[in-house]
Amino acid sequence: MPTVPHQNERVELAIKILECRQKLRRVGWDLEQAERLRAEMDRLERKLREIDE
Repeated sequence: MPTVPHQNERVELAIKILECRQKLRRVGWDLEQAERLRAEMDRLERKLREIDE
């Protein structure tokens, strides 16, 4: 079975994105922390898209 290049890195990024989403749900009304989590999620998603290209 052929392996997908960067598969492990993609999985790790996807897990980090899911963890950020869970933290974001728990943050509630702390807007500063929510903004940091959203920025981190955006960064991770951009990196994931770069790997896919």
